[in-house]
Amino acid sequence: MDLIEIGKIVGVCLFAYLFGSIPFGYIICWAKRVDIQKISSGNIGGTNVRRALGLRYAIWVSTLDAWKGAIPIIVARYFLSVPWWAIGLTFLCYIVGAIFSIWLKWKVGSFKAGKGVAALIGGLLVLAGWKVWLIIMGCWLIVLLFFTRRKMSGASLILTGIILVSILAIPIFLSSIFMLPILFITLGLIWWAHRKNIQRIINGEEPSTEIKLPWPLNKIPDDVISWSIKRLQLLIKKLQELKKRDLKGLS
Repeated sequence: MDLIEIGKIVGVCLFAYLFGSIPFGYIICWAKRVDIQKISSGNIGGTNVRRALGLRYAIWVSTLDAWKGAIPIIVARYFLSVPWWAIGLTFLCYIVGAIFSIWLKWKVGSFKAGKGVAALIGGLLVLAGWKVWLIIMGCWLIVLLFFTRRKMSGASLILTGIILVSILAIPIFLSSIFMLPILFITLGLIWWAHRKNIQRIINGEEPSTEIKLPWPLNKIPDDVISWSIKRLQLLIKKLQELKKRDLKGLS
């Protein structure tokens, strides 16, 4: 590896961190004279922006945050043609920037930014292609609506695991020994950023996202697993009662 190659890798990783650090949620809320860091969780991501400004602004923030992941990967893969392990390192650097923003440190004195999920999704679109991306987003939507009581954080945590498995399914990624630790560190960082959400989920305090589904989807419970377990328990209880009646009848 020559100095030019090293310079490319260092440069794209630095760019990935700085670009990933841009706090779009904070900037948009600041332009609307809203201090997003004083609202609800204080997070600058799309979910909290929705609480502060509404769905339209949340979509804008989430889209811009996704570009924080897509653009560094596009630059690394298509313009600089760095090795695959360096693309993985670029992936990690923009996630670090999305969670620990140097721009927010300069502006408000704290590195605390978003949680990296939207940026992760943007990078995935470039790495895996739109077909795989649509499948993963479809899985995420199903999980959000019907398996996590519509808790955005819970669905996002499951999404990171789905993304990791999807990336590992791309053969070229397995050609580098550095890819696995990089991907697991990325996953760990995102889960660490959600540590308070995880604690609230455990305590039953995590708020659900308000989503009104059309008929007949609104007839499906928002936690299919818990609903199925309860139904199974009721069925077992009824079978036990029937068995007891049969035994009494025989006696």
